[in-house]
Amino acid sequence: MELMDRSKYLIEDHISELERKKEELSQLITYAGNAIVETLLQDGRVFTCANGVAASISKILTLSLSDQFERERPGLPAISLDSDNGFISEMARENRLNECFAKPIRTLATEKDVLVVLSLDGNCQNIFQAIQAAHDKDMKVIAITGTESNNMTSIMLAEDCFLPLHCEHKGEFLQTSTLVITTLLDLIDCTLFGFPH
Repeated sequence: MELMDRSKYLIEDHISELERKKEELSQLITYAGNAIVETLLQDGRVFTCANGVAASISKILTLSLSDQFERERPGLPAISLDSDNGFISEMARENRLNECFAKPIRTLATEKDVLVVLSLDGNCQNIFQAIQAAHDKDMKVIAITGTESNNMTSIMLAEDCFLPLHCEHKGEFLQTSTLVITTLLDLIDCTLFGFPH
């Protein structure tokens, strides 16, 4: 297979997968967007956390909320829990890496806030502990995962939003989760600041 053929195959495969998932994803993204807007209107904050490559996607959400997405607007309160390398490395040094997201949630968050987690496989202990800490604070949780993990499903509450992307590989997860995050950002801006002209 030539490289051009491989490129076309990957693009066509991704487009056909998105077409297949369009209805389900649209409903879940809208629900998640409404949950974030409700949080922001009640003076709550958006906390995000993720591991590995998913952390880069969660930072798109946090940075675009706190600064701007595609138009000039006031910043919105968003905190990335996976950005404090000093804190995370200290937790690792003390063999408490599983608490690296839960501890700041227990310290900083309130019931007005929402937690958005991203996980490639939905099976990370530090993500589970973050979700539990959020539930202990009566926060709503939005979980975006590459697969439909039974472990993740078992800890989500009825009012939470679980978005399993049903991805077969890491590249598909990165593409689809980026689309989910940018769509969420657009819906939040449209709801709070009106549709673009």
